[in-house]
Amino acid sequence: MVGKNVVLSGLSGSGKTTVGKILARELSRFFVDTDRMLEDSVKMDIPRIFDIYGEEGFREMETAAIKKVSKLKNAVISIGGGAVTKKANVNFLKENGLIVFLDASPDVLLSRLTDDTSRPLLASSSLEEKRKKLQSLYRDRYDLYRQAADLVVNADDTPKAVAEEILRELYRRGIKKRDADLKEESMFVEAPSRNYCVRMGYRFFERPLMEFFKTQSVSKAVIVTNPLLNQLACEGFLQLAKKEGLDVEAVLIQDEEEKKNPDTLLEILDKFASLGLDRESVVVAVGGGVVGDTAGLAAAIYMRGIRWIYVPTTLLAQVDASIGGKVAVNHGQRKNLLGAFHQPSLAVTDVGFLDVLPDEIYIGGLAEVVKSAVIEGDLFNFLEENASKIIERDPKAILSAVSSCVKLKSRIVKEDEHDKGMRMLLNLGHTFGHAIEAALGYRISHGRAVSAGMVLETELSHRMGHADARTKQRIVKLLESFGLPVSLEEIGFDLETRDLIKYMRSDKKAAFGKFRFALPFSVGDVRVVECLPEELERLIK
Repeated sequence: MVGKNVVLSGLSGSGKTTVGKILARELSRFFVDTDRMLEDSVKMDIPRIFDIYGEEGFREMETAAIKKVSKLKNAVISIGGGAVTKKANVNFLKENGLIVFLDASPDVLLSRLTDDTSRPLLASSSLEEKRKKLQSLYRDRYDLYRQAADLVVNADDTPKAVAEEILRELYRRGIKKRDADLKEESMFVEAPSRNYCVRMGYRFFERPLMEFFKTQSVSKAVIVTNPLLNQLACEGFLQLAKKEGLDVEAVLIQDEEEKKNPDTLLEILDKFASLGLDRESVVVAVGGGVVGDTAGLAAAIYMRGIRWIYVPTTLLAQVDASIGGKVAVNHGQRKNLLGAFHQPSLAVTDVGFLDVLPDEIYIGGLAEVVKSAVIEGDLFNFLEENASKIIERDPKAILSAVSSCVKLKSRIVKEDEHDKGMRMLLNLGHTFGHAIEAALGYRISHGRAVSAGMVLETELSHRMGHADARTKQRIVKLLESFGLPVSLEEIGFDLETRDLIKYMRSDKKAAFGKFRFALPFSVGDVRVVECLPEELERLIK
């Protein structure tokens, strides 16, 4: 069910945004406008960007935005009118997209843009001057639009009629509506510090949030997210919430791993203060692990702790970070050095977000699913039997796997909230995995590092006389079926196992001079084992 993006191109006024939203609704897909996403990223509108950076500077930013959104799956994307003037943009979009040229005549464009002053290249002192500029742009770019397009439609008609014509052609080409009739699931996480509900389903995240805001005492809510997710989901929810009379604002942050630091944390806290959040306010983190960790920690320390809700949007966050209340930022060269345990008041796990994830991020998250499956044997059997459906992102199979992971982690958190005993089982693959990340300067994704780490720790268990060869074979085969690395060589860096020991010495899981590993004795039987550094070196040799 992993499909191509539908990309709308054309001059300003051709209806890309309006038509795009209609297509997204009819196809049950997320919609993103690259111009709006760019404005959110640099926190200024396009005319201001042109004033400060010029057209060349704007085009560079536009290419960076297009490169990012082109990695999405199953999305409807509206691009800027001049994006096709750079061949690199077209190449990025065609890798996983079908480009539709909305061909509207200059006279129709002029009628739609008469009072529009937001287009820098159409700025003019008179209507006639704007007409000439439109005609010139149309002539200059027409061939580029046609050459880039997989489909050309006349866009002089109403947006509804244009969208219907596009839909007919998309259906003919096999692009179908993404839909799944899945029953919503709910479960409670019983943590010693706070019990909370996890609601799981498909394309439903707005409903649980609205219900929470309307039934709980909430003075103000702030959504912390990134510019892309703001376009994909949060902007629409904000409009809905404000129509209902709710006081909700958005705080946008960049969510690369290097931004998970005290500076970003302080930036969020400053925004909370300027927006007037009080003890009855609620923070809503919408994003992956970086957003959840940073926004969750901000909620934990603002006014000594206010409520927060987590809407995890990556597979990794849905099966791991969203349960258990661990929130932290990195500092110096240490991962998650500054943090706290702060359980959310609600977690909303919408597997519909996984539809649009880039392959690399989705597949990386599968490493954590496999980790949970090695601990919970029944899930491992399910993954072996349904690997192809998981790769295809079948909503029913994914929801079943995510639900199993959430139930496993919630049982563990109930027994060990603060990572003192049973919760250490969840570190399977992470002692070696964190060392791999550190050794490579975090140039590798967490999921790929954990995958290789899981195999190394299974081999370590085998050399210690615990796991048999069959256990390692099953784990390796499942990881390989998901396209995950099973050795240091596959990671693609010059790294040997013995190089990792020095990084393990500073791992927060180490204690009293010993390394701690969660080692699989068999599928469904993982135990915490301590090992002296010299013993580990001997076993490696």
